[in-house]
Amino acid sequence: MQKFWKPEIIVATFLGAFILYTSATGPFVLLVHRSVFLALVILLGIIVYPLFKESKLRPLGIVIDCAIAVLAVTACLRVALDQDHIMMDYPIAEMWDIILSWGLVASILELCRRTVGWVFTSIVIAGILYAMFGEYAPGSFEHRGFSLQFITETIYLGDLGIWGGLVGISATVLAAFVMFGSLLLFSGAGQTFIDMATRVGGASPGGAAKVATIASGLFGMLAGSSVANVATTGNVTIPMMKRLKYPPALAAGIEAVASTGGQLAPPILGAAAFVMAEFLGISYWTIVTAAIVPAVLYYLGVYVTVHVLAVRTGLGVVSDEEMPSWKQAFAGRRVFPLLAGIGGITFGIVNGNSIVFAVFLGMAGLSLAYIIVRVRNVETAKEVSVNLAAGFVDASKGLVMVGILLAGAQVLVSLINMTGLAGTISALVMQIAGDDLFILGLVTAAICLIMGMGLPTIAAYVLVAAIMVGPLTHAGVSDFTAHMFVLYYAALSAITPPVCIAVFIAAGIARTAWTGVAVEAIRLGAITYLLPMLFLYYPALLNQGDWPAVIYAGLTGLVVTISLSYLLGGASIFNRPVIDRLILLMIIVMGAYDNLVLTLIAVGGVVGIWVLAKKFPDFGKPEADHAVPEKK
Repeated sequence: MQKFWKPEIIVATFLGAFILYTSATGPFVLLVHRSVFLALVILLGIIVYPLFKESKLRPLGIVIDCAIAVLAVTACLRVALDQDHIMMDYPIAEMWDIILSWGLVASILELCRRTVGWVFTSIVIAGILYAMFGEYAPGSFEHRGFSLQFITETIYLGDLGIWGGLVGISATVLAAFVMFGSLLLFSGAGQTFIDMATRVGGASPGGAAKVATIASGLFGMLAGSSVANVATTGNVTIPMMKRLKYPPALAAGIEAVASTGGQLAPPILGAAAFVMAEFLGISYWTIVTAAIVPAVLYYLGVYVTVHVLAVRTGLGVVSDEEMPSWKQAFAGRRVFPLLAGIGGITFGIVNGNSIVFAVFLGMAGLSLAYIIVRVRNVETAKEVSVNLAAGFVDASKGLVMVGILLAGAQVLVSLINMTGLAGTISALVMQIAGDDLFILGLVTAAICLIMGMGLPTIAAYVLVAAIMVGPLTHAGVSDFTAHMFVLYYAALSAITPPVCIAVFIAAGIARTAWTGVAVEAIRLGAITYLLPMLFLYYPALLNQGDWPAVIYAGLTGLVVTISLSYLLGGASIFNRPVIDRLILLMIIVMGAYDNLVLTLIAVGGVVGIWVLAKKFPDFGKPEADHAVPEKK
């Protein structure tokens, strides 16, 4: 049982109470709400991620942590107390404002370093230096530079810097969803996902791998992090696969890919759905509905590839001893809270309430149902109260990384907008790619993968969206399609070497080298590297267009997905490996580009291969099948 007097529990409880109260009653005035939220997040971050932990320098760390806490909280309170003056008069920054603002920025950057390392922190620092000393930048990157006072007024004394929309999202919608997901996990409802996945796919070829795919997808739909998804479901699925003699690298690769896909699945897309809605000024539900077909294709691709591999190599199924019964999978004590939570959210949406209030109703329904099905006596009442409290505290801790990252990302975005860096990079990319949409897509994809490496999905998306959407929109791609394009490649940085966080975590659980895991992850997740390119040629995949276009795009995506899965899984169609691969490649080419000439070439290639196979019966067969028998 947790000691509730501990500082981290106290601060986490305050943060959880703040989220619950504002979810139920609505947010406070803009700057008040966001500054109070950030102050609580920073305080909790300092406690959860202490400086020089378990080191002889810890006493010095305590002094520095206390200084950061005082400076950051003072800076936040100054804004909260002076909300009206800041919003109405746009004050000029004085020396006190400069000290507080840069102390707050330094606090955010230090906590970014402690939570996710130096990569993202260094990018924000580089953005600050670029804004201040732009006159020394080379070539087209040169700008006049901005004074410390002007930068302070932009990022601190207004609602376009630190207090912008990204912090607003983390303090409202994202905070509510993170808390809902944590309650699902601590109430035991999350185990339902694993049991359901085991029943659906566990007994078929490659059953354990299919369990990992389905369970990670279901859990990832409500999780805000691919790393958290790997750590949660991977600790169950990876050992299960290893017990069934799956190669450790394959087991870890399956989990890494399946968990990363959760960042691209509705309803929250790893929290990116809310940020994208803020960027584009469109309905959250527009993004959710648009993401359905690509998410289905993603997981279908992984599932089919796993199935083909299982049939070809004989991957094991889940044993009867580990297979839960349908009664266990749908045990009322777990399913009732899950249904009550989803029902609460659905009721709030249908009733026309805000997303935040709908999620609050979901939390209330889940908690009430959990109490009803579990409380039988004093002991069970005590257990339930501890689990609910632990869920709220865990959610508050989970918000530290997200809240700090989005605060840092908000600073970076405001600096990018201030310096015009996005326009400069956009012009360079257009110069390289010219008018060729395919080349532009490849260049943009490569830059997004590189820029997103080492970053959580939400931070990676904010960074690449601020810089790389421009080249695509200049080429005629719609704003929404461009944002979805860069989001996919930002998410894929989690499984793309050399800095592939989801792969590292999965490899650690599997106790194997991460390089082998990365190879398997790229093979299993190959469809996701191709899907965003399909967005450029078939925007109807994102529900952009009329129904005939959506159906045509969906069928095309289905054909390409299954063909690529068969190709990478090594499926045998005609028992002629060369011919099988050539035909699958031609089908992929036919579907990948909505281009008549390429389609005709591909059709001609398929016909030519078929004729070649008829003329030379042994062409493309395995060597053993047409070897000359030895004379007796």
